[in-house]
Parts: sequence; C-alpha cells; structure tokens
Amino acid sequence: MEELDARWGNPETGPSVDLLLHAHPRLRVRMEEAFGLDQIETQEDGSLLVRASYPDNHWMYGMILSYGPDVRVLEPSFVADQIKDQAGRIANNY
Repeated sequence: MEELDARWGNPETGPSVDLLLHAHPRLRVRMEEAFGLDQIETQEDGSLLVRASYPDNHWMYGMILSYGPDVRVLEPSFVADQIKDQAGRIANNY
C-alpha cells in the first residue's frame, strides 16, 4: 500500500511511527476492536498498554485525540508533544 500511496502522491501517508499508548480500562472493547488483542497488554490495575505502528500523519493524531483523556501517548515523545499541542489549541477555542 505504501508503494501505491507513494506512486499516487497520497498525502494521507507518512513515515511509520511506533506508538506505545496507555489506555483506561473502560476502553478495553474499543482498543481490542481498533488494535487487536495481540497489540494489547493488560496491566495489574486493568489499564492497557497498546503497541501499534501507523503512518505519522494527521489521521493518526486525530485517532489518538478521539480517545480524549482516556489515552496517553507514552512513546514516542514527539507524538505526545504534538497531541499536547493540538489538545491545547482545541481547548483555546472555548
């Protein structure tokens, strides 16, 4: 798919980034549907660690933001910084 996207100049793609997300237990079903069981590790407190790889683009940031305060980006730090910046800009609209 990346090869086709590169050939067609699809702006929706970008270099892949490996994510480590921490999710609240109430998101279990949503996380399982979105990422699959093999990418989720349940912690002792019921919270979830999710490992995933996505193209570094606006879709990925929107997807992370869609989980609201129930998801925190642990890695990489540049993605966490970008989420913090975007969330701040959203809050400034109100």
